[in-house]
Amino acid sequence: MKKTLVLITLLFSCQMTDQFPHWKAYKQLIKERFPKLADQLHPGVSKQQLTDFEHKFDITLPPAFKKFYQLHNGEKEGTGYIRRLSLLSLEQIDKELSTTRKMWETNETFNLSWYDPIVPEGAIKKMYYNPKWIPFISDQTGNFIAIDLDPGPRGIIGQIINYGADEDYHYVLGNDIDLFFKLVNKHMIDENVSPQNLRDLAHLTDYLKKMIDNK
Repeated sequence: MKKTLVLITLLFSCQMTDQFPHWKAYKQLIKERFPKLADQLHPGVSKQQLTDFEHKFDITLPPAFKKFYQLHNGEKEGTGYIRRLSLLSLEQIDKELSTTRKMWETNETFNLSWYDPIVPEGAIKKMYYNPKWIPFISDQTGNFIAIDLDPGPRGIIGQIINYGADEDYHYVLGNDIDLFFKLVNKHMIDENVSPQNLRDLAHLTDYLKKMIDNK
């Protein structure tokens, strides 16, 4: 019985990973270039945990995002698995959302309109902060990469965007979570990211935005 459960778990994990080829490729890059980070991801969450999270914040997460978190629930603290940025756990996302939503309700700054560029134009709502931007990657200094559940008229639900204290321009970094990692992989390969040059590189979103501008 125990062996059967292990086999079912392994099969489930393989099926889930196959739905995220670019994430799988990113993990392979990490394994090859940063072997000490390879085992720093937490096991995934349950469907019930995701359901509870959705109910708490009155949102509906895209199926792909939920499947992603059933694979991995963030990283071990201080890992910087996403090219020195942190992959947040569901608990950390909960904490961040709870804090920022309170500020959004009480602080006028969080309700300001957005006048800086949005790329592509019209894809992201012109807002300083939107309570339906769900952060899942953080630089731990107030800047985030998030899944957008309330896009602009030219955007799509589930697109991946940047926002935060130092993010003057808002960009769509991918139409879904796996396509976001396709862009990250290209950066990793183009810049030959390694332990030797990692600390000399600029912020990840700066590279991703430049890559989009140069398309």
